[in-house]
Amino acid sequence: MNGYLFRLVMGLMLVWLWCAPAAADFKADVGYTALQNELGASLPTGAGVKVTQVEADYGKPDASDVAFSGKTFTAKSPSSVVTSHATTVGEYFYGRTTSMAPGITTIDTYDAGYYTGTAFLGWGTFTPLISSSRVANNSWVGTLDSASTVQILSRLDWVVDRDEYIQVVGMNNGGSNAPLLGSSFNAIAVGLSNGSAASGSYPLATTPTTPYASGSRTRPDLVAPMDCTSYATPLVASAAALLVAEGHNNPSLSKDPVVNSTTNRNGDTIYNAERSEVVKAALMAGASRTATQLATTYTVNTANGLNSTYGAGQLNIRDSYHILAAGEQNSREDYATGGGEISATGFDYDPYFGGKSGSNKTGSYTFKSVSSGTLSASLVWNLGVNGGTSGNFDTTATLYHLGLYLYDLTTSTEVAYATSLVDNTQNIWYTSLIAGDSYLLEVESLQGTDFLWDYALAWDIKATTAHAPLPPTVYLLGSGLLAIFWFRRGRNRS
Repeated sequence: MNGYLFRLVMGLMLVWLWCAPAAADFKADVGYTALQNELGASLPTGAGVKVTQVEADYGKPDASDVAFSGKTFTAKSPSSVVTSHATTVGEYFYGRTTSMAPGITTIDTYDAGYYTGTAFLGWGTFTPLISSSRVANNSWVGTLDSASTVQILSRLDWVVDRDEYIQVVGMNNGGSNAPLLGSSFNAIAVGLSNGSAASGSYPLATTPTTPYASGSRTRPDLVAPMDCTSYATPLVASAAALLVAEGHNNPSLSKDPVVNSTTNRNGDTIYNAERSEVVKAALMAGASRTATQLATTYTVNTANGLNSTYGAGQLNIRDSYHILAAGEQNSREDYATGGGEISATGFDYDPYFGGKSGSNKTGSYTFKSVSSGTLSASLVWNLGVNGGTSGNFDTTATLYHLGLYLYDLTTSTEVAYATSLVDNTQNIWYTSLIAGDSYLLEVESLQGTDFLWDYALAWDIKATTAHAPLPPTVYLLGSGLLAIFWFRRGRNRS
């Protein structure tokens, strides 16, 4: 279905509410200035990362804008027209001076109706087309009937999972929610630091029931310091592109003992450090939950360990970059030699999890807190959508259930956990790490039956002094092993 018929038959796409561009110091607010000062010429710029910009009402950026000098645009939708909205979004996403990823030079542009229809996602017609882009920005919202919405969301989530094609989407401005595209599972949903964006997933009553039916999922995933989500979204998209560039240009960051990369349908090599789950987890774990720009004090009030308004907190590209740059650090189950010891920051991508086909059902990561401090950790996995061959797309989706736990091994105490059964992220923000205590951060299957799936875990431990890993002898010979057995005994799983 083309863009015109999409609007005529299914309803009008809504353009984001316009707002003035942000103040010049927003880069300082999200940690970019500090990272720039720290890295200098070695700062990733997003160079080599192809991106996509999706706009409502056939909008496209003004290619003659000085901010886009040296950049190549390809219009993927007919009848595109230059709009100030699209131009400003582009400036934040890949502009030469405004963006955090100014090295991006290749941009595809789409109208939202065509992006969801015949130009890409193939709603109502076929399996999503192949794209060479790695990050897409969606500064638009839409409302359709439930069945059509599920068709679009399932295709979007399938593309993220199958092709590692990262989709950054905005929540609606104001309290009124809209299902497209904020109710997707695998996209990165963006809200506002001032708390004025919509929150929560949109309940989609469909038969048969799908995971999209839940209206209680936590959205957004994180927020940015803009006055409207049209511009907060490309700010996060530029951060995602920066991380993708870092992960792709440094294959040594990906260190799984079995799988270090995958290939998408376009034939691109995608390393673990640039996978959709890893980038999302790094952005969430690195977010600032104590940001002074948040309209209210941050509190955890959701089952998956987030805040219903602010998600994981405000974008902090400096901390997210350091999580990624610290490299992949494997669980004890995947790399027994390492004992699951982790440093103060880092990530892990586990390609085989769930107990089926010999995969592990737990992922154990140990550390010792040298001083009092805070742990921020985010576990991310994708919704699985069946998909299918061209002309026969199957929207059947499976949401696997994983939990995230933190144990103080020194005191044999479970100190934090996140166990939502409707979300595909679990998060821990624990502000009471005790100096000298040893800890276990553990991923667990919450399902009664075995499955085979993948996840990403990212963490950031902030302490007043240097952080040290827990020595293997303490973990294997001390009280830790008994503590783990005691913790697991009698745990309920769904």
